[in-house]
Amino acid sequence: MVATRQYYYHITQKNWPYKKKLKPKSYGSNRSDEEPDDRRICVSSTIEGCLLALGSCLDWRATFIYRTSSKVVAKKPYNVEDAKITGEMWLVRPSSFELYGEINLENLPESLLNTNVGDKDAFDQQRYFKRILLKNKNWIIKF
Repeated sequence: MVATRQYYYHITQKNWPYKKKLKPKSYGSNRSDEEPDDRRICVSSTIEGCLLALGSCLDWRATFIYRTSSKVVAKKPYNVEDAKITGEMWLVRPSSFELYGEINLENLPESLLNTNVGDKDAFDQQRYFKRILLKNKNWIIKF
């Protein structure tokens, strides 16, 4: 199987500069205790996937969208229960990102940020929100 290079997204509520180099880490405030300790940068091939992966880890502060500066190869995760829904992938090498846009929180379903991510009981809720987010992308402010 040949690995495909593509752009990946990462969202944050941190106020980073326009360009940011991220290094894989073996820890993270948004990781489930059951997830592996592998060094990685968690990304998704879609912005929707990033939102679905973070759910209740986010609050109503500004949320920024970063995209890899170039097309890169990502590793398929293991022991991440909701990866099939979120499209989560792992970058295992330092990677450069550029600011892509911002999420207009006012246009998101309010209960999305209450989704208990990583919990099998939340999978149906994540799938529901995925359908909503894909129908209307007025919540993305592209720079």
